[in-house]
Amino acid sequence: MCQSTLSHPENLNDLQARFSDENVCKEYLAQLRWKGKPVCPYCGNNGKTYKIVTGYKCSNPECYKKFSVLKGTIFEESKIPLRVWFVAIYIVTAHKKGYASHQLARDLDVTQKTAWFMLQRIRYFMAEKTLEAPLKGIVEVDETYIGGAEKNKHANKKTAGTQGRSTKTKAPDFGMIERGGRVVAVTVTSTTAKILLPIIKEHVSIVASIMTDEFRAYMNLHHQYQHGIVRHGEGQYKSGEAQLTPTH
Repeated sequence: MCQSTLSHPENLNDLQARFSDENVCKEYLAQLRWKGKPVCPYCGNNGKTYKIVTGYKCSNPECYKKFSVLKGTIFEESKIPLRVWFVAIYIVTAHKKGYASHQLARDLDVTQKTAWFMLQRIRYFMAEKTLEAPLKGIVEVDETYIGGAEKNKHANKKTAGTQGRSTKTKAPDFGMIERGGRVVAVTVTSTTAKILLPIIKEHVSIVASIMTDEFRAYMNLHHQYQHGIVRHGEGQYKSGEAQLTPTH
């Protein structure tokens, strides 16, 4: 898709003319999300994918799941056409002083309930600057390290809160897995709370329950989330053994 297609529409008429076809809308969204290289929302595979009638199919032998460009976005679980969503986003973002769901319902010729649903998701998009929907339910969080051998990596489970996270010879990847759902993986420069906590806040719904190990970067999560800890130092290795910390 050419760069001009990705340019911002000049006005509402331009937007409606450009995105009158649902397939064009999906191609535009795919380019925005993946820049031409689809990423499986279930396993994070960004390698080869198969194009199918309904969207894509993951090539990972341990996954092979089908997904569409809407999976994991604010448009998921909605029967509203993307062309209507695009018009709604244009209208709402053009009104900086706020926009009521009743007015949106009239402008789009949809029910007030539908307009309210759309408005909530658009406001999330405006606040977080992303079309990705937040992970929900039970979300498991952990880091992995890519690189050469590192002596004593995770060797001492009793001191996992203070050791084993060195990035001297390895590049850290930070993963968030929605149990039974999607995967979000982010390459990070370090695994400090200052780096990890804003990423969690961006990608995980505030009503989700987060499961981690006892690494100290996660210790303040209970202030915003229901936080379960699998304490490796005490011999726990299953999320079912997690000790839940209530939110304050």
